[in-house]
Amino acid sequence: MKAFNIPFLLIINFLLINSSLCALNRGIDTLESKIITSSGIEKIDLLNRLSSSYLNQKPEKTIELANEALEISKLALDSRRQAFSLYNIGEGHRVMGENLKALDFFLHALKLYEQIGDKEGIAKSSDNTGKMYRFLGEYAMALDYHKKALNIYKKLKNKPGIASSLINAGVVYRNLGKSDIALENYNEALRLSRENNYSVQTVNALISVGNIYWYDGDNDKALSNYEEALNISSQKDYEGDTPAGVLNNIGNVYRTKGDFNKALEYYSQSLTISREIGDKNLIAVTLKNIGVSYKDSGKYSLAIQYFNESKNLAEQIQLLRILKENFDQLSQTYTLLADYKTALRYFTKYSKLKDSLFDEETSNKISLLQLGHEIREKEQQETIVEKDIEIKTTKEKNILYITIFILILVIVIAIVIWSRYRMKIKSNRELRKLNTDLEKRVEERTKRLREENEHRRIAQEQAELANETKNRFLATISHEVRTPINAIIGFCDLTISSNIDPAHQKNLQRVKDSSEHLLS
Repeated sequence: MKAFNIPFLLIINFLLINSSLCALNRGIDTLESKIITSSGIEKIDLLNRLSSSYLNQKPEKTIELANEALEISKLALDSRRQAFSLYNIGEGHRVMGENLKALDFFLHALKLYEQIGDKEGIAKSSDNTGKMYRFLGEYAMALDYHKKALNIYKKLKNKPGIASSLINAGVVYRNLGKSDIALENYNEALRLSRENNYSVQTVNALISVGNIYWYDGDNDKALSNYEEALNISSQKDYEGDTPAGVLNNIGNVYRTKGDFNKALEYYSQSLTISREIGDKNLIAVTLKNIGVSYKDSGKYSLAIQYFNESKNLAEQIQLLRILKENFDQLSQTYTLLADYKTALRYFTKYSKLKDSLFDEETSNKISLLQLGHEIREKEQQETIVEKDIEIKTTKEKNILYITIFILILVIVIAIVIWSRYRMKIKSNRELRKLNTDLEKRVEERTKRLREENEHRRIAQEQAELANETKNRFLATISHEVRTPINAIIGFCDLTISSNIDPAHQKNLQRVKDSSEHLLS
């Protein structure tokens, strides 16, 4: 790798970052030593704290520790700590880019927080659920959840939460092409964060504002925001993400301005920090950006070296969008070198991956719909279980009431018998009256019990009928879909085997392959 002349400020920033990482590692070691001797609620809390500490270094460790905390929380029947563990597992999957898994865990955490009425938990789970929907391209859903989080944070007067929700909602607005609304959100979050010295939210807002200006081509304003964010995120007591991302953004600005040496300085520093914490996603992105800088400055051999390194890493971690960009950049670079055969090979890979990513986005939307169906089905099953528990509880209460009634009856009869020894005539008259009253009450009670049992029987039959109807409907739909697909496959086979143009045969074979894939 080329040695860059890194400015003195960047060296100071790097030393501060290393110091912060060392302090973080010491804190992790302390927590790990405490967990060994802890148990019960204390162990759950320590595991969850430790899982949060690992989030930006080893997200897979975050998931492992949070799962352990979740199991202990379930045994302790502690819903609040279960929800927190589920939330941490979702955070781990989010950092690893497993968006559907993260969404599933955030939704489960959200449901638990709603059941126990934890407003803070509802807000933070809603905000992250919105992020996942945004990553999956479901901007309307994402905006709904961010607004839900924002409303709760406003009621709680939680200013850091308000700022974060404003930023997240702003990102959605920017993706929807409403940059003016996005900028309003960012500026409001920035104002709130600065007034209250919220360093993490201030940095996120500055980066978001900078992105707006960079996309609009206003490099100077973008750079001003990025540099301020860099200064804050490089402080020793800063608790947010490392400044590797904003360093990469600054490099993008200098590259856009044509100052490739300056861009490479910032890319190099970003790459060093990313490798230090093991952020493979950002490593692949930065390597690609370095390659673009070398390509644009005419150093094609170095550009190819970095594109290939980024490509190999992107293939390893399945970062397909960066892999696609590397194929495109390699194709452009080899075209500039007049190596058109190699350029065509990479362009073909780029085109195939571009089509594949489009299919993946479609598949993600289908998976998202399926996830929603599964969640609704789980909720229906839970409702049935709750009804069964309610019926069982009612039966137990009825038995208890009857038992108490019998005990009262026995006591009354005993009193009547004892009273007969004192006043025979008067007692007999009162006894007859009491017996008549008791018989009437028993008859009425028995009648009510019969009616309640009949209502429960009818409700159960209706539930079973509804379930049977649903199963018949799904079976019918499955048959109705499979039949025409099999027909398509069959006619494709017949036509392919006939003497037709090879190009048509190839197209029919694709139709057949796609149909078989859809059938499976």
